[in-house]
Amino acid sequence: MFVAFDTLPAEARVWVYQSNRLLTEAEQTEITKFLSDFLENWTAHEQTLKASAKIICDFFLVIALDENFNAASGCSIDKQVNCIKQIEQKWKVSLLDHSQVAYLSDTNEIKFVNFREIKRAISEGKITPKTQIFNKNIATIQDLRNSFVLPAHQTWLKNYFQTAVV
Repeated sequence: MFVAFDTLPAEARVWVYQSNRLLTEAEQTEITKFLSDFLENWTAHEQTLKASAKIICDFFLVIALDENFNAASGCSIDKQVNCIKQIEQKWKVSLLDHSQVAYLSDTNEIKFVNFREIKRAISEGKITPKTQIFNKNIATIQDLRNSFVLPAHQTWLKNYFQTAVV
């Protein structure tokens, strides 16, 4: 069953899918409708799932599930991934590519760098210890609220910086 995102508890599980391009307002409306239709009928072992979805910052598709109501199963997660693949095909967007790190540039634009290019981006000053990084490895709505965007020195990138951040 699809519910309003803000009605889900803080401990609701989340999945974050990062788009490789900005989603237009029209696309966001269409994709949100597509997801709400999917989530309205999403089940795990024939048990209704209580879920929601929203798009954040024009790039990040977030699906949330209240596992206190009913938990996801492997098959239900497979169905979710298939839904995401359908979105990719229909809107010609990549959502399952995990090789890109999203960050806020000095001009507050969302930029991307491939994992293989992280060291270069840091050496060129594109990413500094204080650069805001989008943390897609979050587990709950509470994490989404508190640690979706973090300074690089508080993420897995901290190992790339030689000096301590005060």
